[in-house]
Amino acid sequence: MTTAVVITEAEFDKTVEDLYTQAVSALTSLGKSYDEKELRTTLSETIRYALDPDNYLAENDPRYKEELEKKQKAASLVTDGTGLSVEAPALSEKDHDYFYNPKEFTEQVTWFIQGQRAGIVKGNGMIVGPSGQGKTESIIRLCADLNIPCYVMDMASNTTVERLIGHKEVDKDGTHYIVSEFLRWVEAKEYEPGVIVLDEFTRSHATIHNVLFPLMDGRKTVFIPDLHMNIMKHPQTVFLATANIGGRFTGTYNMDAAMRQRFSYTWEREFPPAENEVKVLVNRTGCPKDKAELMVQAAVLSRKKWSAGDLSEPISTRMLIAAAQFVAAGGSVQSAFELAVLPTYPTDGDASAERTIVRGILTGKNKEV
Repeated sequence: MTTAVVITEAEFDKTVEDLYTQAVSALTSLGKSYDEKELRTTLSETIRYALDPDNYLAENDPRYKEELEKKQKAASLVTDGTGLSVEAPALSEKDHDYFYNPKEFTEQVTWFIQGQRAGIVKGNGMIVGPSGQGKTESIIRLCADLNIPCYVMDMASNTTVERLIGHKEVDKDGTHYIVSEFLRWVEAKEYEPGVIVLDEFTRSHATIHNVLFPLMDGRKTVFIPDLHMNIMKHPQTVFLATANIGGRFTGTYNMDAAMRQRFSYTWEREFPPAENEVKVLVNRTGCPKDKAELMVQAAVLSRKKWSAGDLSEPISTRMLIAAAQFVAAGGSVQSAFELAVLPTYPTDGDASAERTIVRGILTGKNKEV
């Protein structure tokens, strides 16, 4: 929104008269005729627009008026210093679609996907790294850029074989076997073949892995006993898993060697470099850059603490985006962390409690790793 220039009525009339005199002189010297009333009206409207473009356009264009009202509403979210305290940027000023994917990672995973679909590259792929830094979204983004369908299977929720491959149903017409959406993606008769993301793979049990073995090796098939038939993997269906691997991750299962070897390629993703993570927060939420930098600095310190074993998990990009949304609406960084970050950490242990450590990082009392 532009800032209006306020002048008195007398100043406005004098400005119109001065411009009118100059315009008449110019038109006369060129031998051009003019309508006195029309010329004064034109000059008056031009000055009104120059003084307050937003309101002038709103008065003359209903569509612009509606857009202006939206911006004014978005910028009016103000209260006292304990809550929302500054103007919130209009939604149109944010780039919700911004995402950071390292160049080398993008090139290599693109090569893998295209090579798999062309039948040149064998095996399956896995992306590992801390939770909340964009493993799954990185695949979704790449597939969109490549114009390839992406199907995400939440492996943590598939606690039984039946949930993964299908189940029986009984109705008035008898017993039927319902093939799962997962196998429909694999077979790609009803769907366009694409990339299947086995999301949070290490949160799935070994019994589920047993079903996946034949699909992920040279056989590329799984037998459904109730149907007495094999479901074949489409030649252009690609498996890419995401996983948290290592002793620092809780709630996960270890993969045995047989399953691990079915993933021929592994990409290790880390959190974005600080300057890129700041850009993620600023572009996707409209958070002020200086406050985004403060939050990222706290996150970087928490990740060092995590690597040293002092924290069970680091402050993730996902947490920062949630906090930045609150800051973008005018909230303080401290309030944002109280809402979106600190509740993640336990309070037991007094001074050594994880929440105390993270709060100390934010306040500058815990800078040493």
